[in-house]
Amino acid sequence: MQLSIYQVSIEAFRKRVLATEPTTLNTGWEDVLVPQGANIAAVAWKDVELADWVDRWISPHLEAGIVDCEPTVDRASRNKVIGSGDPSIGIRLDDYCGNWGFPLVATRPDASVLARDICVKVADHILDHSIRLKDGVIAHGSWPPARETVWVDTLYYVSSVLAETYNLTKDLRYAREAIQQVLLHSRFLQDRTTGAFFHDANPDTGLRTAGFWSR
Repeated sequence: MQLSIYQVSIEAFRKRVLATEPTTLNTGWEDVLVPQGANIAAVAWKDVELADWVDRWISPHLEAGIVDCEPTVDRASRNKVIGSGDPSIGIRLDDYCGNWGFPLVATRPDASVLARDICVKVADHILDHSIRLKDGVIAHGSWPPARETVWVDTLYYVSSVLAETYNLTKDLRYAREAIQQVLLHSRFLQDRTTGAFFHDANPDTGLRTAGFWSR
């Protein structure tokens, strides 16, 4: 029987994930999406191999724990964007939203006490230490122009993380802030005619990127 394009794509994804050493992937904005996707697939397909792969990704980061949980003083020098291939281990909590993605993977029903504790720390960090702009919308990061703008990427690494942590803890603070950030980001980023989102916008000037963000 000939496989559909969807089935071929899914199998290619699965093979590529299993061929990747999980300990080579950090918790930053790019790498965290791989274990997130693998975790979703493992649950949906009841895939033991993928689930084991995800566990092997989580373990060293849990062991390393929080590597920076203090609000930054000198934001320009303290902030670090962890990109793909960076050998960083552990969960970094600073002013950059892209470093907050660990709960997207770790907020599973069978999460350990340690994993739950770290997810709560990440969510609390978002509530208490994120850089906020007009009306309380969370800025993308601490460097210019990220500290003056809101990005659609930020919405993903804020509201998704808070929603997942709410699902884990049932703490309504996380649900409320997740919804609030969706509404605020939509106010600045969503095109009223098409409903599509622009990539980023400056709340003070109203300036937005020219094209819509479909990725």
